Amino acid sequence: MRNEKKFILVCVSLCFLVMSLSSFVNGSLGDVNRDDPPHSLAYPNPFQKSIEVHFGQADELLIVDLLGEPLRHFDLPPHGTKVTLDLSSLRKGVYFYVLRKQKKVLETRRIVKEI
Repeated sequence: MRNEKKFILVCVSLCFLVMSLSSFVNGSLGDVNRDDPPHSLAYPNPFQKSIEVHFGQADELLIVDLLGEPLRHFDLPPHGTKVTLDLSSLRKGVYFYVLRKQKKVLETRRIVKEI
C-alpha cells in the first residue's frame, strides 16, 4: 500500500509539472488560437536529422526546448514558403518551433527528434 501511495504521488507530481511547463511555454511564447488554421506544416515529424517547414507570412523561426529556451534562430526568406532545417546537432527529444513576424508570435508547434 505504501508503494502505491508513492506511485500516485509521483504521477500527480508529473502531471502538475507537465501542465506547468505547458502553461509556461504557451505563456512565454504566445498562445495559439486553436480555431485559427495553422500557419505552417513541418515534416517528417518525428524527424531524425532535418525537418522541412512550410510557412506563410513569417520572417523568422526559433527552435526552443521544453522550457522555452531558444536553441536555434533562423531568418526566413522574404518571399519563401519553405525551408529545410538541419537539426542534426539536437539531442533526441521534444522541441517547439516558433514562427514570428516582426517579433510577434504567429504560431508555436511541437516537433520531435528521434534517433
